[in-house]
Amino acid sequence: MSRLVNIQPTVQQVANAISTVLNIETLILDENLKIIAGTGQYQERIGSYEAESRYMEEFLYKYLLRIGGTYVVDDIKDPLYGPAEWISGEKGEICCTISYREKHIGIIALVAFTDDQYHHLIDNQFSICNYLKNMATLLSSYLGNIDHLRDLNVQSNLLTEIVNGSPQGIIVIDSEGYITNANKKAESHILTKANLSWGLSGLHLDAFWPAATGIFLNTKTGFQNRELHFKEENIKIMASCKPVYDENSLQRVIIFFDDIAEVKKTAYKVLGNNTFNFDSIIGSSNEITKVKEFARNIAKSASTVLITGESGVGKEMFARAIYAEGPRFSAPFVTINCGAIPENLIESELFGYADGAFTGASKGGHVGKFEAANGGTIFIDEIAELSLQMQVKLLHVIQNRQIERIGSNKLIDIDVRIIAATNKNLAEMCKSKEFREDLYYRLNVIPLTIPPLRERTDDILPLAKYFLHKYSQMLGKEVTDFSPEAANLLLVHRWPGNVREIENVIEYIVNVAQGSLILPEDFPPLFQSLIHAKEQASEKETLKANVEKYENLVLNKYLQDLENGSISREELAKKLGISRTSLYRKLKKLETESST
Repeated sequence: MSRLVNIQPTVQQVANAISTVLNIETLILDENLKIIAGTGQYQERIGSYEAESRYMEEFLYKYLLRIGGTYVVDDIKDPLYGPAEWISGEKGEICCTISYREKHIGIIALVAFTDDQYHHLIDNQFSICNYLKNMATLLSSYLGNIDHLRDLNVQSNLLTEIVNGSPQGIIVIDSEGYITNANKKAESHILTKANLSWGLSGLHLDAFWPAATGIFLNTKTGFQNRELHFKEENIKIMASCKPVYDENSLQRVIIFFDDIAEVKKTAYKVLGNNTFNFDSIIGSSNEITKVKEFARNIAKSASTVLITGESGVGKEMFARAIYAEGPRFSAPFVTINCGAIPENLIESELFGYADGAFTGASKGGHVGKFEAANGGTIFIDEIAELSLQMQVKLLHVIQNRQIERIGSNKLIDIDVRIIAATNKNLAEMCKSKEFREDLYYRLNVIPLTIPPLRERTDDILPLAKYFLHKYSQMLGKEVTDFSPEAANLLLVHRWPGNVREIENVIEYIVNVAQGSLILPEDFPPLFQSLIHAKEQASEKETLKANVEKYENLVLNKYLQDLENGSISREELAKKLGISRTSLYRKLKKLETESST
């Protein structure tokens, strides 16, 4: 019998502790690859053997039992990880050997099944490896000395660290409501809120949460995630509790809680990363409805899409919606912003690099965005920022459906759907030789243009109200609507920054608003200057002046479209119902007035 089997309860406690602290499924094996302890799906397999035990070949666990140490699996295609048929939803893994008296007697493994878990493991691999080493050392110490006192002390220290390391506040009360234990998170939160300078131990729960004792003591089985509001103290928490009995007599109640404002912030961060569909895109104007209908139709295809539109119109939102409603939804969606990555790094980010490709390269190499998106979709934002040299390489990838890592001569087949986006006029860039024409035609298979907000004014108020609700919830404020004057300000503004600008303005407004109704004075300084200018304008203007002002307003609306080439002067003249000569004269006059 293996040594770890002899202390199985302790091994299981360590697995639970690791899983609780890191929020990831934990697996502990002995030297025979028998599962001694586990959490999540592995808990049901305790006592069974890992698949590798049935093979003569040496894969990950046998390899570690032979050489010891830790191992990070950041790519499940790693040959050491084992045959593909073993993989059942795993995305990555970190393993550490358990050693006792110079022999490797077991393995602790952390297995990521979600993208969040995978990124947490990889981004924090150094500290997690050290943590696993500590946990492995802890198990070894149990084998060296299993007397009752040391066992209790180690368990007590372990539980204390786990409780204090918890992101939740934890409080333990006795049967009368007095606090017997509290973790650091609870003390930090409550002492600050209640303006206390001493510890919580010995205090009555009602001292800072009025009438809370009855809520927690009167539950026989406990409860999960209940919102509790203590209005007099302006305290809102999300709480769970678990009563502890001894021979049917209530001894303690363990309370877990979070500040609701913090919970909402976390929820919005998580929701912001989730893929959504076309119904999630706010807007019901004719202009945006047509675009959504077209995009929903082409989502079913695997053809390349080029999304164009001004900055802030929501090009990435449409890309994610196309992915979400397409046949590749279960495969990866990988994004890269060409404007945010230095030119000397863009190639390695797109195509990856081999082990030892250059000084400072990560051991084992690096998977590029195309390789990571294999089988799924890659969204290449700000594609106009690619250098001509990189445009050539991207063109070859699109044509050949193969990539080659830097420092490697091995071609890797890829199957990805490409969605590219830009706020620039690529056709004009082709004329000026800033963008390759052959690449443009490869990308512009299905063009999708997102109209600016000034061309779909019916969407302004729905968007503003959506962001108003969002930030009111996030910031814990009860701001419910816009006054008529405030709504009018939203409608007359041209929104050069489009949806991104309106979101920023509404976030500002919710921060500064004092009441439940948004007023003009709650708007940012830019709007205040517009309001002031409007108030100072003469109330008695000639009919001719008003006509000219309206003409200038209409012409200004189309100036940016003329500049970026999305409409010609001949087309604009026809749209406005005037001759080309009249249009040229009015534009010249507007230019003269603007320069004076």
